[in-house]
Parts: sequence; structure tokens; C-alpha cells
Amino acid sequence: MPDNNLDKIEAQLQSLAESDDLVKWLSDVDLSKYVIDWLEAEGVSGWKVKLAVKIVSLLVVNAGKYGGSAITEIARERFVGFLKKSEKVKAVLEKLEDLRKMTNQQIAAQEGLKELLKGNIDRASGNIEHRESLSLDIQAHLEELDRLHDIGSELEALKAQLSEQPEFVNPNTTGTEINKFVYRSQYIPFAGREKEIDFLESFLNSKRMFSWQALIGPGGVGKSRLGLEFCLQHGVGFRSGVLDDFDFSFKKWQPCQPTLLVVDYTSKERDKLQSIIKFLTNRETKHECKIRLLILDRDSSDHQLNSLSEHRHTRDSRFKEPYLLKQPDPAIAKSIFEFFFEKENQAIPASWDELLKRLESIDADMRPLFAAYLGSAVAKGEGDRHFNRESLLQDVIRREIEDMMEPCGVTEKDLALLALATMVGGISTENNFTLPECVTSFQELIHAKNRFKALNCRVVEDPETSQKIQVIPPWEPDLVGELFVLDFLKDDVDTGVNRYRRDILNAAWDGAPKSIAVFLDRCRQDYFDHTGFDVLVMQPQQLNPFSIRLWAMLFVNLIFSYGEANQFGRIEELYADLIKLYLLPEAPPEIVLEHAKAACNMIKYYGEAAKLDRAEEFYADLIKLSSMSEAHSEIVLEYGSAASNLIICYINNDQLDRAGEIYVDLVKLSSMPEVPPQIVLFHANAVSNLIICYINNDQLDRAEEIYADLVKLSSMPEVSPQIVLEYGSAALNLIIYYIKNDHLDRAEEIYADLVKLSSMSTAPPQIVLLHANADFNLLTSYINNDRLDRAEEIYADLVKLSSLLEAPPEVVLGHAKAAVNLINGYGKGGRFVRVEELYADLAKLSSLPEAPPEIALEYAKAAFNLMIHYFHLKEGQAREQELYANLRDLSSTHATPEIEIQYIKGTGIMALVALNVKDQESAHQHLSKFRNMCKKYPDNPELSEVSDYVESQLKDLPPTS
Repeated sequence: MPDNNLDKIEAQLQSLAESDDLVKWLSDVDLSKYVIDWLEAEGVSGWKVKLAVKIVSLLVVNAGKYGGSAITEIARERFVGFLKKSEKVKAVLEKLEDLRKMTNQQIAAQEGLKELLKGNIDRASGNIEHRESLSLDIQAHLEELDRLHDIGSELEALKAQLSEQPEFVNPNTTGTEINKFVYRSQYIPFAGREKEIDFLESFLNSKRMFSWQALIGPGGVGKSRLGLEFCLQHGVGFRSGVLDDFDFSFKKWQPCQPTLLVVDYTSKERDKLQSIIKFLTNRETKHECKIRLLILDRDSSDHQLNSLSEHRHTRDSRFKEPYLLKQPDPAIAKSIFEFFFEKENQAIPASWDELLKRLESIDADMRPLFAAYLGSAVAKGEGDRHFNRESLLQDVIRREIEDMMEPCGVTEKDLALLALATMVGGISTENNFTLPECVTSFQELIHAKNRFKALNCRVVEDPETSQKIQVIPPWEPDLVGELFVLDFLKDDVDTGVNRYRRDILNAAWDGAPKSIAVFLDRCRQDYFDHTGFDVLVMQPQQLNPFSIRLWAMLFVNLIFSYGEANQFGRIEELYADLIKLYLLPEAPPEIVLEHAKAACNMIKYYGEAAKLDRAEEFYADLIKLSSMSEAHSEIVLEYGSAASNLIICYINNDQLDRAGEIYVDLVKLSSMPEVPPQIVLFHANAVSNLIICYINNDQLDRAEEIYADLVKLSSMPEVSPQIVLEYGSAALNLIIYYIKNDHLDRAEEIYADLVKLSSMSTAPPQIVLLHANADFNLLTSYINNDRLDRAEEIYADLVKLSSLLEAPPEVVLGHAKAAVNLINGYGKGGRFVRVEELYADLAKLSSLPEAPPEIALEYAKAAFNLMIHYFHLKEGQAREQELYANLRDLSSTHATPEIEIQYIKGTGIMALVALNVKDQESAHQHLSKFRNMCKKYPDNPELSEVSDYVESQLKDLPPTS
């Protein structure tokens, strides 16, 4: 017997899901408060409302067009079953349906929804209690119901299926004067980032039950704020937040609802993060709700993010390549300037151009953090100085110390304590951190309330013991805190020493070695050239296996930075220091990997500098390391990376013989059992590079030999898309070579390989572009050889490629260019029926809304070429006039010099067409117009050629009467 009540609920959920606005309101943590307020105004109130909104939101978002099935059918049925048995939820559903049906005018009449409709939500002034409540997972709500003795058997059954959930960092920070530049305070309104939000939406709504994505960019660009805002936008339908517990047991975790985990900086927990991704990938089919992991980090060039992409388990579940958040956005800067001017009651200038130029001179990336500091200073009348990046932040530090700390009695020893806290990510009385004598003690600071408050210290309560814990937080944002430490601990100008540095560094390495290593690595990325940085890179007095490994990892990254700066003397010193660590009796086995990474970096920089003898010495070190009995796959990976880099260096230095010898090493590596997939990719990349080189040196036999290697690699099980891409690239290069040398039979054989590649399920989208490129080159060759039948077959293939749903614009452009070439080929043979069909294809392509602008130029070229063909037929002027009208319209619509030149050439041809039909007056008009238009492009060779021809044909034209 059908369940009418259940059917009604299903219909209501689907109806609600069809309203994009309502889905947005229900998803967003802050926007949902307006909905709850409205429900209470409508008489639906009580402590169950938030739980109802939470579960209804989950189901509505899941059913919406962007939901992408965030939960499995089993989980959905379980939640719908709960809705069926709860009268409070039924009332919520009825009222939400009323809300959906209301017109915009009716909704606008509700005072609580006015701001919602405008889409302007002040996150900083949001209801924190409401936000925290809706950020809790459903299990917490059910436990609340349980405590109130108002729970039925259906809720007990639901609760029994819910597992322990990972804990999130509390993101809330009050928007006070001292915290206003800290992203968590949300003091500055969030603006822009539409493109990034759209990308993250596609990540969230992709089909896989588990997927991860990296979002990278320099400090101060707004990664953490974007992550926080995205969590808030989906904090009702998804349980979302910054992951706090990396030791949580993810092996058996079953999320109680769709979950968005955010990891801010991978440096500290790279190994644990890799394990988490592996666990979640392996258990993907067992998850009832979607899990998304968003990684926020500074840079993908370091080993942290690269290693996540090199392992099969972590690579397979990655959504896309790391998304770079760096492109300057003046609109965001303007909104920040406007906010601070309004805060200080300053008149908004007619244009922000001058301030934007100042910002760009300070920071070429126009990062929001620098926009905020500059906007605040100028709005307060304190921005008259000429700032650079460091001096702007130093001015911020100086003003905060002088205006907020010194009046409260903050001492130099207090600042030393703040420097230490900043280096280790904060200090508390809970973690038994041993403070050096050179800094203020906890006991003294706790009793100095003004100083305690001025340092932004706080007292929190341990939820388990109710014990009061004093916390000294780091100076934030990171860029400011790092610069404060560097300036505070650098050598004194007069004495040449610093009396705090050694004791503070030793305390940091003793108490929080991982945190100080991460801090120094951030300083490397942000303030590599600062005079205080080098002196901070000081080996701790007490070394243990853990600190040795951290120190070695830091050395590897330092070699990377100094190598990028071509400071070869410094990287030699660092490499020698690393060898000393490696030889210490207490050195852990993992340091061998850091040694290998350092050698690989040394090879890269000496190779790029063409100092190949020295690169070879490090290559020999790497070979020894990889041959050690305890060597593992990651060391072999460094060996393969170094070999790949050396091959490129020898190619660039015209030493093909040595490149070939190192290629043999790479072949041996890729044939090893259980070889890392990245090694096979290095092998494929080397083949692709060597083939180009062998072709250019007419060593075709050798090119064919290693091409055969690439064919074998691509036939391996679980071949990666990158290998398929290298195979396709090599095939295209060989096809082009054989076409140029009139070996079309061999070109066709390799073309067949490329066609097979593009049909593979693992083929990346770029293969379609390579396939289309081969089509175009072959088609052009067959036209030139008067083999139009084969050209037509390849053209048909190109038409199919360009009609694919996600065909790259370059493929559609290749289609257009091929049509132009075929028009010329058929036009010479007088086959005008086919010519007109191809011209119609071009017309369709140019009218596509997503067509690249270059299509219009190809269309214009075809129109002009057709005018030439019809002119030579001398069959009247009707078709020429139609084509000329097409040119005129294209020139008017697109207004590019290239298209205008086609129109001008067409004008000259129209003068000849008029002469053909003995219309001398029209011939004079077009000739005069043509001559005047040519003056705009006096040095254009195309126009010069047409002009010479037109003038020679019209030299006997009688003068106009």
C-alpha cells in the first residue's frame, strides 16, 4: 500500500529544491538565521527548529540541481523517515513551501529577509551562537534531544548509525581593533572571488563520494578567508570546518552527513594528511555521505603537495590540479578601501586609481591583506609615506606597539615572549612549555592585566577539567607576525648581536620543534631576503632524531630557495651541513630521503646553470643512495626526477649522447617491480623530449626506437593521463615530421595511434587538441597533394572533435581553419557546391555563442577567398555582393584590424567586379574607397599585394565624369 504521507514529503522536498534562492538560504549558516527568524514569526518555534532546518537543508540541497547526490539513497531514506515521524519537521516543511511560493515583493516585506534578498551578509556581525549551533553535526542535536527526554525510537535508530566525528577548529574571533586584520574576525566584508567560489562549488558537487582539492597562493592572498566563507555558505547542508584532529581514526569513520574538511597548511601534518586521503579514498564506496577535503597552502612547488599527487591513492581522488589564488583583483581592493573610508567617515573618492597604483607598487599581486593595511592607513590620514611591502607592515607593527602595547606597560621581555609565541603558533599554560629566562613568565603576565590584554592573551576553560588555561597567541596575520619576529631577533645595528635570539630559538626547538620548523619555512617563502632570516637558521643545541629530520627537511627547502636565487655558494654550504646531519649516529633513517631530495635539487640548479660536471657529482650521490638496501620508493622517485632533469639539461646543451645514456638509467628504473607511477611518467616525458631532439638532428631511427618504448608504456595497466598526453605529444611531433618529408604513409600509421589514444577512457582533454592538430596538418598536406577525398575524411573527423561537448576552443578554431583551406582547394577546382557547403559550416561556427573570436577572422578570410573565385568566373556580381556584405558586417561587429583588412581587400575586389559588369561609376566608388582605406595600414603586405593587383587591372579605367 503506498505511503501517501511519505510521497507528500518527497514532493515537498523536490519542490523546495527547485528554488535556487531557497537552496542558497538553507545552505548558508548566516542566511539560514533569517529563515529561522521568519519561521518563528510564523509561529513555528522551539528548540527543534534548528534540527529541522538542518535535516531539511541537507535533503533539499542534495535534491537540488547542484547537489550532486551528496548522500546515498540509503542515508536519504533514513533522514526522510525521520521527517515523516516528526510533527515539528512537517510544520517546517509546510512553512518553507509557503516561503517558496511567496513573490519577491512579499518576501521583501518581511523585515528579517530584506538584507538576505540583497545578498549582502555582514559575517562579522553574525549571530555566533546560531552559527555554532548550525555548525554542529546532527549527532550533537540528537544528543540534545536525548537529554531532554523527547526522543522516539526512530531517533534512537538514527542516532545508532551515527559515528564519532572529527573535531573542527573554532573559527570565531571577535572583530576588535587588535583582531580586525585577522581573517577569522570577518571584520572586513568578504567581496569578489566569484570565479573561485564557482570552482569550489563544482568541487563540492562533483560526483565522487570522496574528493580532495588544493587551493594555493602566497600569504595574505585570502586563502583562509575564502575557505572560511565557503564553509559558512555550506555550513548547514554540509558539516564543515577546519580540521583540528589529525589523529582522529579515519579508518572506520562514517560521516553522519555530507562533510567538508578544510586543512590550513600541510607543512606540519604532511604524512598524516597523506594517510587520511588514502583511508578516505579506499573507503569511498562505504561512505553514505559525501566527503570533501580542501587543502589551503602557500605553494605547490614544495614536496608537501607534490607528494600528495605522486601517490596513486591520493592522486586518483584529487579533483583538479592545485588552484592558484594569485591573480590581482582590483575590485576586491576597491571594496576594502571603501570599507575603511566609510569606517573613518572619509569621503569616497571619484576614482580609486591612484590608491590602486600605490597598492600595486607595494605588492604586485594586490593581495587583500596589503589592501587592508594600506586602506586603513590612508583612511586614518597616516598613509602619506612611500611604502614598500616590508615598510608598510613594519609601520603596522610600530603603530600597534606604540599605540596599543606601550601605553599598557608592555616591556621588551613581553615582546620577547610574543616573538616566541609567534614562532611556535601560540603558548599556553596547558602545554607545559618551558620558557627561557629572557622572556616574561606566565605568572608575571597573568597578574599584569593591562599587559596581558595588550598582547591579545586570553583565558579559556578546559571543557573536561574546567581548569582555567592562559593562552598567549601568535601575532597574526602570519605575514605580520613573521616580520615582527625577524625584526625583533635580528642583530642590533650598534652591537652586532641579539641578546634574545639564541635562547628563544633553543626554547622553540626544545618545546615545539615541528612548529618552529614550519615557522622558519614560512619565513623562507615570505622573507627570504630579509637580513634577519639567515641568522634565524641556526642549528639547535640539542638534537634528537625528530628535530634532525625537521632540520633536514628545512635544509631541502632552503636549497630550493637559494638555488632559485642562483646562490651556489650558499646551497653548497647547506648541502654540506645536511651531510653532517646524515652522518650523525642519532640521525633517523628518514633523513636518507631528505639527502636524496637535496641532491635532486642540486642537480636541477647546476644543470640549469650548465655546470654539468658538478651536477654529475650529485647524480652519482643519488645513484648510491638509491642502491642502498634500505632505499624506498621515494628515493627512487628522486633519482628518476634527477635523471629526467639531467636529460633536459643535456638536450639544451646539445649533448645528445650523454642524454641518451641517462635515458638508459631511466628505462631501468621504470622497469623495476612496484615502481612509483611518477617514474613511468618521467620516462614518458624523457621520450617526448628526446624525440623532438632526434627529429631536429635527423636521427629518425633513434626517434622511432624510443617511440616504441612510449607505445609500451601506454599499454601498461592503470596508465596515467599524463603518460597518454606524452604519448600523444610525441606522436604529433612525428606526424608533422613525416608530413614535411612527404612520408604520408608513416604519418598515417602514427595518426592511427593518436586516434586510438583520444578514444581511451584515461585520455586527458588535451589529447583532443593534439588529435585536432594532427587532423589539420594532414588535411593541409592532402589538399596540397590534390588528394581531396582523404582530406574530406580527415575533415569529417575534425568536425566530430569540434562538436564534442567540452571541445577546447582551439579545436573549433582548427575546424574553421581546415574549412578555409578546403574552400581554397575546392575553389581552385571549380567545385563551388562543396565550397558553399563549407562556407555555411563556417557561418554556423562563427555564430556559436562560445566560439573563439579568431573564428570570425577565418570566416572573413573565407569570404574574401570566395570573392576572388567568383570574380574569376565572371558570372555577374550578385554572389560577390553578398560575400562583400558579410565582410562589412564582420568588420562592423568585431572591429579587429585583421578582419578590417579582409574587408578592405574585399572593397578592392568589388571595384574589379564592377568593372566586369561595365559599371564604371561603381568601380570608381569602390576604388576611391579602397585607396582611402588602405592609408590606415600603409605597411601591410596583404593590402600591398591586393592594391598592386587592383591598380594594374584598373589602370585603363576612364576618369569619372
